[in-house]
Amino acid sequence: MGRKSPVITHGDSRQDWNAHQRGGFITLMLWQGAKLSSKDVARLCYMSRQGAEKMMGILSGALPIVCADGLWQWMVKDD
Repeated sequence: MGRKSPVITHGDSRQDWNAHQRGGFITLMLWQGAKLSSKDVARLCYMSRQGAEKMMGILSGALPIVCADGLWQWMVKDD
């Protein structure tokens, strides 16, 4: 059998999430159209601003995420 994915129960909070869960949470928000500053990411993930900037730098290297005018956002293809 394959590895089971972690189950987040009602009592868990974002403070207890690991790096993969935090990255996935922010990626989902950006994919859904949110525009977040590094300060917003830090607040949402309960981490330092420097930690948020490092995480976003890693995510932007692997996903179509860009920082424009200080806001992280999903890269939109112009028609």
